[in-house]
Amino acid sequence: MSGKAPQLCGVRCVPDGP
Repeated sequence: MSGKAPQLCGVRCVPDGP
């Protein structure tokens, strides 16, 4: 998606990926 992890999880959750 945006290429970054969701703000709600930061970088601890599942990243957006592509």
